[in-house]
Amino acid sequence: MHELDDGKEKTKVEPTDKEKSEAKCPVCEAYFPAYMDMCSNCGHVRERRNQIEAVPGEMEEITTRMTREDKQLWWSMLQYYVQFNGWKVGRAANVYKEKFGVWPRGLDDTVVIPSPELRKFVDDGIKKYIRAIRRAR
Repeated sequence: MHELDDGKEKTKVEPTDKEKSEAKCPVCEAYFPAYMDMCSNCGHVRERRNQIEAVPGEMEEITTRMTREDKQLWWSMLQYYVQFNGWKVGRAANVYKEKFGVWPRGLDDTVVIPSPELRKFVDDGIKKYIRAIRRAR
């Protein structure tokens, strides 16, 4: 919507029958106030139904451990950017460090075509950099 507000009163959407029945107290048929879960007429407390389902079990942190082969693959894909996109080796190393938290040491400089995951990571980093520059102005 790319129009200015004309100042006229807007029509409001009529609540559905289900919404109307949920707004009524099941005990005394009075309407619940919009901001309360307790009927102001009889004191009945309505039960809020949560959309989240509780499942018995134990929560565990999901961690994915990157192997040396995975890190080598990422470094090799970054070498593609060095070879064909005019990147300096230092830029590739900084992208690698941003991903893994460590500098690329002892890895081969073989060239591999980048995966969509790496391309998205690089593109997101570029977008983040551009936003930071715009904010600094």
